[in-house]
Amino acid sequence: MVVEVHHPLPLLRRHGPEWGVGLLHKLLWILYDEAKRCKPDALVMTHTPNPYFAGVTDMIRLNDVNTGADVLAQMVHRAKVARAACPHLLIDTDNWPMPSLGAWREYTRLQPELGIPSLYFATHVDSGEALTPEDYALVRAAWDRHRKGTKA
Repeated sequence: MVVEVHHPLPLLRRHGPEWGVGLLHKLLWILYDEAKRCKPDALVMTHTPNPYFAGVTDMIRLNDVNTGADVLAQMVHRAKVARAACPHLLIDTDNWPMPSLGAWREYTRLQPELGIPSLYFATHVDSGEALTPEDYALVRAAWDRHRKGTKA
C-alpha cells in the first residue's frame, strides 16, 4: 500500500491534541495498523525518511525525480538520507519522471545499489523515447543484481 502523504489531507475536525507532524504520524499509524490487521504481511510504503515515522512504515519511497537536476546525484543523496534515518526499512528507488532515455538507463543500472528497483515505464520514458529490447534486458539485469545482492 503506497501512502501518498504529499496530497492535501481532507479537512476534518480534530479529536485530540495532535496536529502537524503529530497528526500525520497518527494518520499513518491508523493506516499502518489497519493494513497489518487486515493483512499481516501487507507492505506499507510512505515518503517519510525520518526515525519518528519508522514504526508506521515498511518501505521508504525516494519520491519523484527532479528532472531539472542530475538524476543520479539526487537519488543517491535521497537513498543516503533514507538509510541514515531508517536503516532497517526497505527503500523503493522510484524512477519517475525521467528526463531522457539516457538518464533512465543510467538510473536503472544504479537502482539495485540504492534499494529495490522501481519500474514506471513499459514502452517509453517521459521524453517520448521508446524502450528497446536492450532496455528490457537492462531491467532484467537490474532485478537479477538486486535479487543476488550484487553491485554493478
